[in-house]
Amino acid sequence: MGVMSAHQHTLAQSQRYRIYHEFEAVFLDTPDRKSIVIGDFYGGPTAAIIDRDERCCEVVGCGITLYYLRSPFQPYQIDARSPQWATFHSGATDTRGG
Repeated sequence: MGVMSAHQHTLAQSQRYRIYHEFEAVFLDTPDRKSIVIGDFYGGPTAAIIDRDERCCEVVGCGITLYYLRSPFQPYQIDARSPQWATFHSGATDTRGG
């Protein structure tokens, strides 16, 4: 996992993944050492959880993002639809994928 800056705050960590945020952007460190955006929360996120089988994670704040922990680890984009994630009650359009 990469070097943390003073603005990075870890929200959740498992054997293979780490979820952290810098201000309003939420990032995932993947097993191959990539760091990708998995959410964006007005006011910043408040919590995250990685399921025990490392199949998905949820990040909450102003809304909820469910992100599936599988290839191709597509970076999150506001108002975009993807089978990689689903968003709920974020103020942006709900994007149910999966």
